[in-house]
Amino acid sequence: MDGHAIEGFGLPHLARAGLSVEPNLKLAQAETRADCAFTIQAVYHGKSNFKHHGIPDVVIETPLRHLFGRVVMGTILEAKNLSFSYARRTIWHDVSLSLSPGDIALLWGVNGAGKTTLLRCLAGWSRPNEGTVAVCGRDLARSTRREGSDVFFVSDTPPFYEDLTAREHILFLLRANGLSDREAHALELADRFHLAESLDAYPSSFSRGMRYKLAIVLALSLAPALLLMDEPYGPIDHTSAVLLSHEIELLAASGSAVLLSCHQVPPELAATMQLELEDKVLDVKKSTAEMMP
Repeated sequence: MDGHAIEGFGLPHLARAGLSVEPNLKLAQAETRADCAFTIQAVYHGKSNFKHHGIPDVVIETPLRHLFGRVVMGTILEAKNLSFSYARRTIWHDVSLSLSPGDIALLWGVNGAGKTTLLRCLAGWSRPNEGTVAVCGRDLARSTRREGSDVFFVSDTPPFYEDLTAREHILFLLRANGLSDREAHALELADRFHLAESLDAYPSSFSRGMRYKLAIVLALSLAPALLLMDEPYGPIDHTSAVLLSHEIELLAASGSAVLLSCHQVPPELAATMQLELEDKVLDVKKSTAEMMP
């Protein structure tokens, strides 16, 4: 791979997150993350916000495939001419957007603009009245269950099984997706989001913020090609919000794309794209001059 190809995996995000990277470039044409021979040495360099909140330095030295699964080339999300109506009321129409590896997109809009509905359609949870959604080149409406695992949606009220503890949720999800080797990484994430002491409790006993942090841990453990999140910063504390921003940037650096809705600017998150739902249409802003404050 040449330098431009390497940048496509989001190394600028790693730099912004305070990470040093040493890629092993032995493979010239890797088509999947499983084929990729990258080795990264990532060190959280004790940035002031991390030390202030008591988050320890983290050193990672591992083949990239062990952290993030397979490499995604080309467009991750391609939504074309989407329209959605409910009870004869048009929520939004003619919505088109595209996300590539390394993209972090923020979705803005007033309450009732249809942000959650759009995320549900992009995740395959709801079907638009018109248009198509493709994830990693596959029509989401026609994808198999396994292919659908390329996208993970964290809703504003994440659902959990009533008879499984937090730890059992993590183990079940990883094993169901053939990712048991990520168990240690998932438990480390849980610890960093201050859930370690609650892993053997049932999510039904958690506060809203703890439930959302568990959903975040599940999503990050799977490292999907496309991560969708509905107002993830609303329910969680500031320390976790800063950590989430860094984890999102690290995920994007690995070649995934992230789209999240919000009402306030996320702390320390470098977005590559801003989307605004207004008057039933989606405005896509990519240049720095167009970005919302």
